[in-house]
Amino acid sequence: MVTSHTLSVPGMPAGYTVRRQSLDDTEAILAVVHANDIATLGYPDFASTDVVDVYNGSHTDPERDTWVVRDGSGTVCAWAFIASNYGGGKDDFDVYGNPSIDAGVRAALVDAIVARVAERAVDRGLSEVLATGYAIVGDVAWAAILLDHGFRVNRRFSRMRIEFDGPRPFPTAPARVTVRVFDPASERDWSDWHGILVDSFSEHWGSAEMTLTAFRGRIDAEQDPNFTEWFFADIDGVPVGICQSTGSFKEQNAGWVRNLGVLSAYRGRGIARFLLEHAFATYAARGCTWAGLGVDTQNETGALRLYESVGLHPAFQADAYQRTIPAAGT
Repeated sequence: MVTSHTLSVPGMPAGYTVRRQSLDDTEAILAVVHANDIATLGYPDFASTDVVDVYNGSHTDPERDTWVVRDGSGTVCAWAFIASNYGGGKDDFDVYGNPSIDAGVRAALVDAIVARVAERAVDRGLSEVLATGYAIVGDVAWAAILLDHGFRVNRRFSRMRIEFDGPRPFPTAPARVTVRVFDPASERDWSDWHGILVDSFSEHWGSAEMTLTAFRGRIDAEQDPNFTEWFFADIDGVPVGICQSTGSFKEQNAGWVRNLGVLSAYRGRGIARFLLEHAFATYAARGCTWAGLGVDTQNETGALRLYESVGLHPAFQADAYQRTIPAAGT
C-alpha cells in the first residue's frame, strides 16, 4: 500500500506538495494527462487503464518510482513516473503537468527522477542505466527541460493511425500461411511468442534483453492484455510471425498494435502485411473507428513503408531524449 505522507522534493516551487501515486488518484491523474495531451496534441491520448498499468508495472515501485503533485488548493496538477518494460539497464520516464503549473515543477521532478534512476542502478547491481524520456515534436518547453538536464535526442518516433468507416474485408493469407489466436493457457504459445518477438526485434534500435519471465511479468501486470487479438502466423503449423494487440485504447473505440514481427528467415513473403490487415479487419468487425501503432522512423526493416502502404498516416511524432546515468555513489 502506498504511503500518503508528503515527500521532500528539492527544487519544488513553493505552494506545491508531492506524494506517491495511489490507485485513488487515477481519475485525477488522467485529467492532468488529458490536459497535457490537449495542450500538445489537441486531443486526449491516454486512458485510465494506462494510469493503472503504470502503478502495477512489474518494474515500477509506486513507493519509490512515482510522484503526484498537488497545488495550493489540493488539486492534482502533475504526475511523474519511472517504468521499465523488462528490467535491465534501461528505464523510461515521463512527467505530465497541467499547462498552468510553474515550469519549476517539471524541472524538479526530472531532478528527482534522475536521482532515483541512479538508485535503481544500484538496486540492480549495475554501473549505469540508460534513461529515456519522450517529447512530442513541438513541445518546446518540455524539450528544453530535458536538454537542461543533460538529455539529448537520439531517435524520432511516429504515432500512426488509420480510420475505419465500417467493416473491412479479411485479407487472403499468403501461400501455406494460416492465422490462429494465441492461447494464454499454453506454455508452448508463450515460448513461441517470446522467441519470435526477440528474433524479429533483435536488430531494432533500443532493443533490450528480454527473458520470457520478464515478458510474462509485464503482461501479467496489465489490466487488459487483449489476448483474443494476439495472432500467430503459421507456415505448415510452425509459428513464424506475431501481431500483438493491446486493450489500452478500447476506451477510445480503437484497436492498437503493440508488436508486429516476423522471423528474419521468413521476411519478404507478405506475412507482416497479412497480419496487420487481419488485425485491422478484426478491429473493424468489433466496431472500432480507428487503429494505430508506433514506429521508429529510422527502422531498418522497412516497417514505415509497410505501414504507409496499408493506409496508416502520421498522427504525431515524438523524440526520444536519452542520458546515461551512473549508479548512485559512483
